[in-house]
Amino acid sequence: MTTVDLKTAVYNLINAVAKAIESGHVEKDEAFPYAVYALRNSIEGGTDNFGSIIYPLEIDVMDHDMGKDTTAIENLADTIDTALNRVHYVGSNFYFHCIRESRDPNYPTPDEYTLRRNLRYQVKVFTKG
Repeated sequence: MTTVDLKTAVYNLINAVAKAIESGHVEKDEAFPYAVYALRNSIEGGTDNFGSIIYPLEIDVMDHDMGKDTTAIENLADTIDTALNRVHYVGSNFYFHCIRESRDPNYPTPDEYTLRRNLRYQVKVFTKG
């Protein structure tokens, strides 16, 4: 398994339900709503007793609403969470289990009209063979 394989699988899961953008690749005039995701390096000493490697996954669900109606962003965060939380993904040479760590509705935003929900997961990766 390569990191590219893992990132591609995570991207495909998110992009199936929302516009997924890798962290650092958001355009200045990106159309809302979208999900910015970052798959971090494996946790130092992040192997467990089952031979997995744990990768932190952070997703910022972003929307823009002049009236501060949070219905759309909450629904999108719920949809992404349903697609990822407790999912078992099986690839050709690896598989992973994704578990939600937290959901934070009170993350700071760049302006008063931008809405943001932060979702954090642990992605436990097992390689085959």
